[in-house]
Amino acid sequence: MDSIQAADWQLILNPASGNFKHKRKAVLEALKQMRIPFQEHSTSTAGVAFRLVQEAIALGNTKILACGGDGTVHEVINGILGQTQCPVSDVSLAYIPCGSANDWARTLGISEDPLQAVKAIKTGNYFRHDIGRVIGEESESPFYFANVLGVGFDAQVAQRTNARRKPGQRIHYRWQILRNLSGFQTPEIRLILDGQEVYQGPAFSVAVGIGKYNGNGMTPCPDAVPDDGYFDVTIFTNPSKWDVLSKSGRLYSGDFFDLDFVRFFRGQSIQIDSNQKVLVEADGESRGQLPIRIEVLHRHIKCLTQLKNKDL
Repeated sequence: MDSIQAADWQLILNPASGNFKHKRKAVLEALKQMRIPFQEHSTSTAGVAFRLVQEAIALGNTKILACGGDGTVHEVINGILGQTQCPVSDVSLAYIPCGSANDWARTLGISEDPLQAVKAIKTGNYFRHDIGRVIGEESESPFYFANVLGVGFDAQVAQRTNARRKPGQRIHYRWQILRNLSGFQTPEIRLILDGQEVYQGPAFSVAVGIGKYNGNGMTPCPDAVPDDGYFDVTIFTNPSKWDVLSKSGRLYSGDFFDLDFVRFFRGQSIQIDSNQKVLVEADGESRGQLPIRIEVLHRHIKCLTQLKNKDL
């Protein structure tokens, strides 16, 4: 791990991201072209980005620039929110997407062109973004997510895909759906929203969205707004395998409101539990299993992007 030194931006690079090897040179050239001073750090294994962020902030460096995929952003955000050296509001986060999916970048309107992404830093515009705070039954400390948390089939796909994935390998998400569908048994869950039980029954997959997108452009939460102080919750109750295969394309268009196996909810605090083992993922990263409790932290982190909070 590189030692942290004073610099305007601490650039956290993830060489294992799905599109990084094709973009590294362009990223560094864009930063130099736009005259943004930075100190470069590369991650080697899971958890390194988290530690680099916490070390940087402990030394007074509060400008963090993540370059990688959704998993890199997830680690960086957890590093920012998990530290106690300074208020989260003192930390600035910027992002250059270099992953296979870049779903968080879609929500924020951050270009996959490195130069355009870097130009967003130069605007000086801060978007105040909601965060999900999650506590598991056996967790000693919470974890956080900025995009979508998934329960059930979605989490199984994430777990198995991440376990098999080689560094730098691009992920083909529709193929991952196909290869994981066989043998999956839909569990029973209970959903409590703002203190009221709103659903109990089968849940093939549950998406809790701050952002709209996951799975490389799927839109499980098409009405989600990342700064409105609410989670959008979509439950795919018990679709047949044929439903999953024939209608999964509608997830990309967001046109699935009429499907009889879909339920929609909105709220600020969520509890999901089950008597079965049900996996959980957040921002594409495996995060244990149910039960979990989630609360929204309204406009809790500030991101440099061209997207603007409408009432600020």
